[in-house]
Amino acid sequence: MNFLKQLLAKRNGYFIRPGYTPRTQPEYYWVAPDAQRGRVYQPCVYPLAVVLARRAGCTTLIDIGSGNAEKLVRAHPEFHLIGMDFGANLDHCRRHYPFGEWVEWNIDRHPAPPLPRRVLAESLLVCSDVIEHLASPDRLLLALNKWLKVAPCAILSTPDRDLVRGPEDPGPPANSAHVREWNLAELHRLLRHFGLIADYISYTLNNSVSREKKTILAVLRRKTLRHRTAPLPPGAPAVATLLEILNENEELASEGFGEGVGPII
Repeated sequence: MNFLKQLLAKRNGYFIRPGYTPRTQPEYYWVAPDAQRGRVYQPCVYPLAVVLARRAGCTTLIDIGSGNAEKLVRAHPEFHLIGMDFGANLDHCRRHYPFGEWVEWNIDRHPAPPLPRRVLAESLLVCSDVIEHLASPDRLLLALNKWLKVAPCAILSTPDRDLVRGPEDPGPPANSAHVREWNLAELHRLLRHFGLIADYISYTLNNSVSREKKTILAVLRRKTLRHRTAPLPPGAPAVATLLEILNENEELASEGFGEGVGPII
């Protein structure tokens, strides 16, 4: 069944419109932490992850494609951190953040690492700015489907091609580390194809400087016959409201960990 899903997705260009040309040889994505000073990309993703993790009673954040982990590590020590990456990114995290658990996973080349059920049951999954770097995004999506059988939810984000490049962009992406980019409708179809339900899918800020809503953000659950959206605690804002608060409040978006986020839970 998984093989057929993968084959169909690949034949359909991962549901990107006909005529789009992906990049065949992307660069490895490594950005030294100092190079990002003054500009935080997708600044609302991790603050939102922290709020949703608290709401779900999670003890762990699992970051798939954690990069240099600058945003993830700000959730320590409130949460146990598991980051997945490879190469220079993984080396950097192991060297600088010994309090985290750093797991090697080259998504395009290796199967998903095993995660204990007891860990998944108390974990929120984050996959921010990753899927556009992958030659085979189906491997990531199959892993999310599997892990979401146990984990409460996942957050996935990626730039919207139409908003960033324009609706006529033929590809490959301007970013030399990106293989392909989706618009919101295309990504939504891809997620559904792999059995992932987006309880919420819309736009969030691209970075902390230009602050334009050009990034797709989806809160995911696995599609099942018994699928239901988890009820919100009394008085808890919906995801759309939470994200709007973070989008509009620069301080929360850039410093959205610790007690600062508490009032909006």
